Amino acid sequence: MVEQASLIQSMAVEVIQIMAEAHQDWDQIICDAACVRSSRFGVARVVGGERYPYRQSLMNRPERKRFDRIDKWFDRLREVMYRPGSGTWFGFTLTITRPQSVDVAFVYDECLPDVLDSASPQAFVWDFERFPRDEAHTPDWLKAQLAEGHRLLNGGLEQDLKDGRWKQYSSIGQAGAIHPDDATKWPGGPEAYAFIQPPEVPYGIVMSDGLSDPNPEAGLPDGYSWEMYLASSGLAQVATGWLVDVLRGVCNQIVHEERYGARFDVPCPTAPAAWATDGVVGVGVDVNVPVVPENFSQKQGGLIQLIGVALLRPAEAVLVDPSKRPDSSPFLDRLRALPPEQLTSLTRPSLV
Repeated sequence: MVEQASLIQSMAVEVIQIMAEAHQDWDQIICDAACVRSSRFGVARVVGGERYPYRQSLMNRPERKRFDRIDKWFDRLREVMYRPGSGTWFGFTLTITRPQSVDVAFVYDECLPDVLDSASPQAFVWDFERFPRDEAHTPDWLKAQLAEGHRLLNGGLEQDLKDGRWKQYSSIGQAGAIHPDDATKWPGGPEAYAFIQPPEVPYGIVMSDGLSDPNPEAGLPDGYSWEMYLASSGLAQVATGWLVDVLRGVCNQIVHEERYGARFDVPCPTAPAAWATDGVVGVGVDVNVPVVPENFSQKQGGLIQLIGVALLRPAEAVLVDPSKRPDSSPFLDRLRALPPEQLTSLTRPSLV
């Protein structure tokens, strides 16, 4: 009980600091979280204010370090509260009220949508191995997840090939590997990419292949927890050229400059003048196309998010603040509302 109380108090202090750095005024903060194996979902709601989603792909490096600490406390709290046969919790709500009230409620057996959305069926199998339950404490929804997880695992699912994992969620076509001659070092190995040609769409997709690879020595035991991709009509026939260079620039700024925001500025001398200013291309972040699934499962049991980037016309790029989070840009919301055929077209007109 002493360690349990200490972990909860540490989380509360960290959340308050995060809100202070986000310039959030508050009288009460309500944090909902769901945990399965290494998967996480969470939302902090400031009563009378905005939602602050826990999504690592939307965070800059300092924010990720804070949430890495909270992740470790999540894991330890589930361990501390595990009871043989009964299991441990999947979800909890932390309520912080001024001046110094902290309350917490745990969910052990109820089927929470955020729990199902935050992890693959295989993750429930691995989680169940770590925190086993007896028959009386295994609800029907969990039994269904375990059955599906065992089916996928026993079916020889290609856990280590991203195109194989994608097919759990979407029929997206075949993938081919891209290994640049001048590849840089990423935390889990040399940079690499996959080229995908979805059936019956007028665009191709190039996606990073390795940002999510684990590297405990670099302080990234689960990798970056996401992969980046660019969908474009210019990739419909060929997986080389300036568009691949643009995605490479985004990925290498994430890895080598440890930056993330709503806009990247990528030097690309070969880009057409219609898409560049003095050889620099603006790129908007977290702009996805429907044919690409939002995530795929990883062998460790969590989900890897697939985050789309979109080209910005020079007049559009100035409307996207690179220091802000991708989900806070009104202009990127306009891009997200475009039909995918227009969004991915190299001839689309400027929205400005």
